[in-house]
Amino acid sequence: MVKTLDNITRQARQGSVAAIIQVLNAELAESGVRARAVLSQGMLQILCEADTSSKLNRSILIDQLQATLNSIQPRYVRRVRVNTRLVSEQQLLWLDEIERDPDGQLLWTAEFGIQRPRLGQQLRSTWSDWREQSHLSSIVLADTAQREKQKRRLWQVAIGGSGLLLFLGLVGWVTYDFLGLGQRRQASPPPPEPDTSALAVVDTPQPSPSVSESTQPTSSPEPQPSGSQNNVPPDPFVQAVRIAEQSVIAGQTASTSDEWIELAAQWQRAAELMDSVPADDTRYATAQNRTTMYLQNSVDSRRQAELADRSKPIN
Repeated sequence: MVKTLDNITRQARQGSVAAIIQVLNAELAESGVRARAVLSQGMLQILCEADTSSKLNRSILIDQLQATLNSIQPRYVRRVRVNTRLVSEQQLLWLDEIERDPDGQLLWTAEFGIQRPRLGQQLRSTWSDWREQSHLSSIVLADTAQREKQKRRLWQVAIGGSGLLLFLGLVGWVTYDFLGLGQRRQASPPPPEPDTSALAVVDTPQPSPSVSESTQPTSSPEPQPSGSQNNVPPDPFVQAVRIAEQSVIAGQTASTSDEWIELAAQWQRAAELMDSVPADDTRYATAQNRTTMYLQNSVDSRRQAELADRSKPIN
C-alpha cells in the first residue's frame, strides 16, 4: 500500500492530473470534501464539493490545498483556481457548467500560486525518478528471463515425455510381434455355432403393472423461485471495464471536437465507477490504479477536443 501511495505521489509530481486528484481526495477525506480537477489553459481548475457550506470554509480549505500542492510541486502547474459548491447531481463536464453559470453554480472561488521547486529538489526528484525507472526495468527483465527459462523447461519435459511414450509403444509392438499373438488369434478356429433346432419357441407373457403402480401419480418438478437473480446489484468494476472498452474503440475513430468531448465524458464515467469499488473488495487496488488511468484518459481526450477546435478552418 505504501508503494502504491509513493507511486501516485510521484505521478502527481510529474504533472498527472489524475494522480493530483487522488492525493487531494486523500488529504480532504476527513473534512468531508471531495475534489475534482482538470488542467485548462495552463491553470489547474479544482472543484471542491461538500454536503454543507460549513465544510467549505474559505481560509481553511485554501490553506490545506495550497500546503498539499506545495508539498507535491506538480510539474507544469503554477496557478490554481479553486471552485466550491454544494454536492449536486453528477456532472461529467462540470467545468463547462460552472463557466456557463458561475453565479448559480458556485459558492466562492479563489486563485493562488504554487512554489517553484529549488534546483536541488529538482535534481533529487529527477534522480529518484531515474532510479525508480531503472529498478522497474531490472524487475521486468528478470521476470522475462525467468519466464523464458520456465518455457524451456516445459519444452524439455514435453519432448522427454513424448520420447518415452514413443519408446514404450515401440517396445510393446515388438513384444507383441515377437510372441506371435496376432498369428495365433488368426489361426484359432471359430467356435461352433449352437444347435437351435431342438429349442421350442415359447411366448412368455409380459407382467402387467400393478394397480398401485398404474395409479401412482407422477411427480412434477418443483418450480424454481423466479426473480432471485434480478435483485443482484450491478458490479461497478464490470461496468467501468465495459465503458473503457467502448471508449478505446471510439477513440480510434474520433476526429471532431464533439466526439472527443463525448469520449472524455465516457472516461470520466468509467473512472467514477472504478472509484466507487469498496475498500474491502479484492479488486480494490486494481480499481484505484484504473481510476488514475481512466481520469488521465479523460484529460487527454479534452486536450484532443481543444486541438480539434483550433484546427477547424475559419470561414
